[in-house]
Amino acid sequence: MSKIADVTVSELPNGSVNLTIGGTPIVQGGESFDLITTLLQPEVPIDIRSSLDNSHVSFKGGEIHGILEFRDKILPDIIRRIDELATSLVREVNSIHKSGYGLDGSTGVPFFSLEDNPDPVIDPDIISIDGITAKLKLSDQVEGDFLKIAAAGENFQSNNENALKMVELRDKKVLLSGQLTYEDFYNTMVGEIGRTADEISRKNENIQAVLDQLVNRRESISGVSIDEELTNMIRYQNVYEAAARLVTTIDEMMDVVVNRMGLVGR
Repeated sequence: MSKIADVTVSELPNGSVNLTIGGTPIVQGGESFDLITTLLQPEVPIDIRSSLDNSHVSFKGGEIHGILEFRDKILPDIIRRIDELATSLVREVNSIHKSGYGLDGSTGVPFFSLEDNPDPVIDPDIISIDGITAKLKLSDQVEGDFLKIAAAGENFQSNNENALKMVELRDKKVLLSGQLTYEDFYNTMVGEIGRTADEISRKNENIQAVLDQLVNRRESISGVSIDEELTNMIRYQNVYEAAARLVTTIDEMMDVVVNRMGLVGR
C-alpha cells in the first residue's frame, strides 16, 4: 500500500494500528474508511475524499500522487495545445470551405460546427475555444447533405480546387502567428512531451538507485546473511566438538588417577 500512497502506520498499546494517508484516517483500531471519488465542476477533475467525513485526501507521495500531479500540472498544457491546433484547423478549413461550391451550387457553408455545452465527462471530441467548452462536429448542412461539401473553387466548376486548398493546409504556416505548420506544431508538442517523460524517468531511476543503496546499507548493518550464518554454525560446531573431546580426555585422565593409581598404593 505504501507504494501507491504516503501511508503512515502507528501501533497502539492494545496491538491494533492506526493508518493514515496524508493525515486522513484510513484505519482506526477496528474501523476502516473508504476512499471515494467526487466529480468537481466545471473542469470536471476527480477529487478523492474520505468516507469518514467527506474530507479531501491529500496525497504527498506514491503512485496516486504522481498520477494527480500529471493530471493537474502536465496534462492541462497538453490539452491546451491540442485545443489550439484543433481550433486553428477548424477556422482555416471553414474559411476555405465557405469560399467554395458544393455540387448543388451551395456556397458559404461551414464544414465544421461547434456544439456548445456538451457533456464533458463522456465526450472525447471536446475542444476549448476562448475558454468555451465545445464539441467539434460536421456542420448540420454538410452532415445532412454531402452535396454541400465545397470541393470546387470559384465559378462552380468541378475542379476540386477548394479541396486541394484544404490539403495544402498541411504545409501552411498558420500556428504561432504564422511560424509553424500543423505538422511542425504537433511534432514540437510530441517532442516536448517525450523530453518531459525522459526527465521524469531519469529522476525515477535516480531515486530508485538511492533507495537501493539505502536498502543495501540497512541489510549490511541489520540483515542476515545465510552464508555468514552457515559459516558461523560450522565454526561453533567445531568448537563444540573440540570441547567435547577435551571433556572426554579429562574424564579418562581422572579415571586413571582415581582408580588405577589408587590400586598401586595398596
